[in-house]
Amino acid sequence: MRKSLVNIASLFVSVVANRIFPILLLPFLTRALGPEQFGHYVLASSFSYLLAQIVEWGFNYTGVRQVALASRNERELGTIIATIAVARAFIIACLFLVCVTASPWLWWVAPSTPLYWAAACYGLLYAFDFRFAFYGLQESRPFLVLSFLQYLASFAAIVALVHGPNDIWLAFVIPSGFSVLSVIVSLSLLRRWVVLQKPNWRLARRELLSSARVFLARNVFQSSSQLGVLILGLYVSPQMVGWFGVSERISRTLGQLILYPLQMGLTPMVLQNSRKDRRQAVRIHIAGLGIAMLAAVCAGVGLFIFAPEVLALLLGSAPSEAVTALRLLSVYPLIFVCIHQGGIFWLYLLHWDNENLSILLGYTLVLILVFLVVARQGTLTGIVLSMIGAGFSLVLSYFFLFAYWRILPWQRPLGNALNHQRMPNEV
Repeated sequence: MRKSLVNIASLFVSVVANRIFPILLLPFLTRALGPEQFGHYVLASSFSYLLAQIVEWGFNYTGVRQVALASRNERELGTIIATIAVARAFIIACLFLVCVTASPWLWWVAPSTPLYWAAACYGLLYAFDFRFAFYGLQESRPFLVLSFLQYLASFAAIVALVHGPNDIWLAFVIPSGFSVLSVIVSLSLLRRWVVLQKPNWRLARRELLSSARVFLARNVFQSSSQLGVLILGLYVSPQMVGWFGVSERISRTLGQLILYPLQMGLTPMVLQNSRKDRRQAVRIHIAGLGIAMLAAVCAGVGLFIFAPEVLALLLGSAPSEAVTALRLLSVYPLIFVCIHQGGIFWLYLLHWDNENLSILLGYTLVLILVFLVVARQGTLTGIVLSMIGAGFSLVLSYFFLFAYWRILPWQRPLGNALNHQRMPNEV
């Protein structure tokens, strides 16, 4: 238990570094780039984020579980880690070809070719890491130090080298270089616990297929807001895109700061306790949800009260439309926590992958259609309200599905599902 608490604290610091450094860059970038170029930066960042989500492919969930369950078999661990790395490299190669082919049709993402490719390279390289191995081994502190140094160095280099609107592409190239360096150092650190083996190509294919549903279930909701930014860029000025992007990023960052350390720290505990004490595994999960919801409510209240001050600090001014958007999005951390910990992760433990995927795909399709209709009106408030309304509907969907599971006596108990050692939909 003590080791798990230390890992949770380490993960919290890692997530803070991961999420806070980009927020701390905003005041500098808004002043160095100007309102219009900053809007282009937000659009390119959303494009990078979508690519990174695909490269991640759910391995930060399935990989943690695989490593946690095989933590005592050094040879098997080496094979799992090498196989996931090869699978991610295959995804990056495929996405690079897509970026080459689709570049003529993505003209609004970036106003120049260097910016487009800088954003694409950053998205492809950012998610290629070995955090799943450190988390699964519950040895997150070395990765914490490495992540902190990586973001600190990127932050310092961007501040030193980005001086005007023409340097916008450097804001993506610099962190890309440090991401490559971080991968090299991570591999050397992993040698303390694991001897890497040759990748198993059959296992790589199976991992890609079994992680696909986890990828969709985990990333569809997170990617929807980034799709909203890209859709908004088709109809409104870059300045308004920047306002929405900053407001959405602040609220989403609060949710991630609350959720991810708890979730990644508690996942190995839940999986390991499912073998010995199933009720304890359920209690750990519910306790994590309760703590996350309480923290999300407190964070949302603070964000609502101090919205003008936060925007004035980040943007240099606090336009009334941007303040309204941020205050409306103060409820988003709670929605984020409920959907992930109370919905997506709960069904993931139950192995209800089809239900999870159906709900999230339906939500995304509806949200994209709403964005396409509302964005034409050019109002930031309308976009934000549609995003919040769709989020609440998703929370209700998970609530009714949970009630369905509780009422029907013939559904498989959670303990049995947790004790099920195969990957979801594994053949």
